[in-house]
Amino acid sequence: MRLDEGAGRGLRGFFGCCCMTFSWGLAAHGYMYLNNSISHDSLNEYIADAAAMEWKAGLGRIFVPAYGQLLRGTTTLPWLIGLLSLLYISAAAWLILRLFKVEAALPRLLICGALCVNVTVIAITATYINDLDCDMLGVLLATVSAWLWREKRLGWLWGMVPLMFSLGFYQCCISVTITLAMLCCILDLAEGRPAGEVFRDGLRAVAMLIGGGLLYLLALWLFYSFTDVQLLTDEYNSLTTIFKFGLGRIPQFIYWGWLGTVKEIFLKSKLFPAWFSALLHFGLAGLAGAGLLLRLREKRPRAAALALMALLLLLLPTGMNISRVLTGNLSHDLMHYALWLTYVFALVLVWRCWRQPAARYAAAALVCVILLGGVRTANTAYIVKDFEKDANLSLFTRIAADIAEVEGYEPGETPLAFVGKPSTTLKEAEGYGRIYEITGMDQGSFVLGSGTQGGYENYFEYVLLTPAAIADDETVKAYRESEYVQAMPAYPAEGSIELIDGCLVVKLG
Repeated sequence: MRLDEGAGRGLRGFFGCCCMTFSWGLAAHGYMYLNNSISHDSLNEYIADAAAMEWKAGLGRIFVPAYGQLLRGTTTLPWLIGLLSLLYISAAAWLILRLFKVEAALPRLLICGALCVNVTVIAITATYINDLDCDMLGVLLATVSAWLWREKRLGWLWGMVPLMFSLGFYQCCISVTITLAMLCCILDLAEGRPAGEVFRDGLRAVAMLIGGGLLYLLALWLFYSFTDVQLLTDEYNSLTTIFKFGLGRIPQFIYWGWLGTVKEIFLKSKLFPAWFSALLHFGLAGLAGAGLLLRLREKRPRAAALALMALLLLLLPTGMNISRVLTGNLSHDLMHYALWLTYVFALVLVWRCWRQPAARYAAAALVCVILLGGVRTANTAYIVKDFEKDANLSLFTRIAADIAEVEGYEPGETPLAFVGKPSTTLKEAEGYGRIYEITGMDQGSFVLGSGTQGGYENYFEYVLLTPAAIADDETVKAYRESEYVQAMPAYPAEGSIELIDGCLVVKLG
């Protein structure tokens, strides 16, 4: 079977997408799938108990607990999670290729690569792999919504349902639906379709987004009404964050979000030095923009179509990261999946608008360099995580041995309080470029991340396989604020481990 045969149609097209996506995905992420270098959230939620699932549901991700129980399981299994994630990305790629009618083998190969080798997938895989398949399923469901809107009669109505489920896995995935719909409308206008027809399609997309959002709110209400879970309102990523700032600041957030999205794409891709990243992305944007101008010159659309296209292009960065507007100008790499649809848009434009093979191959070469940079960055991130895992294991093996020698300490019975982080004992390594700018990699070399007591409990239980009665957060807070504990030296200095009022305190930093 040729890779360009039956693109996006039937099982042959889907199988081709799977082959290409899995090839890119395993090259980039296979190291992490085959290692257990969990850290931060993936350690805290290594086994998703009732408390972890309540946390997820409290953030509005109400379908994650059922998904974990019914399909993936509650344990963080990197290989299984990786395979499921690549399967979901393959299905999303298949629909996107159909959506944009991409037939040629080369852009199909690169689009599949762009959807699975990007900073968002790298960040989630490196530090939050426990959420990877859930987030990618949210991306797939968001893509299904856009495909239904575009391809099926009354699809905008049917698309509300998968959009509701997408929001219930990870709310920021709605940007994928928004971006795909906007790109379809822009390309329609470039092909000479009347502005009135495109505008009506856009209104149907807006109606689908609103309807999907209302269905999601209904699902939230039903979920919270029939369970003991409460909606979290005091977290940075709570659904109610926007109301803390006031609706009057939304224009300000739109501006900051727009500017931040453009910078993220062109300057802060984290795959290369900033100047080289800008060179690649501006080169790709130049080819795509020149192709669009050529098509406009050929089709000569009316003023209304040009105005609508200009408006959509202007609003596109905001649509790619709408979550930043709704969270008060806060976003991170995990929320940026829709940004990387930029490569899809550029490749589709170049292949549609340029007849010269040289322009097409130049665009393909630029995207290929970006993707190879992503493969390199991903493997670098994962080997850093592997080294950090070993360093932490060595540190805590020594700590566990020293704890066991303290007179009066009973493993599993004496409360154990860790205060501070080993910032002077474990340091970030040098020579890895911008790798520490990726969300999750910026936690330092301390795999327990924020150092929550739940993280220590999981580390002792699942990694060290050592009984430990970890003190609760309130107890640790009291010791952290104690003048006596503040005066204690940091581990491994003598006096860094002391039995105080029946609790063994370990001063890490």
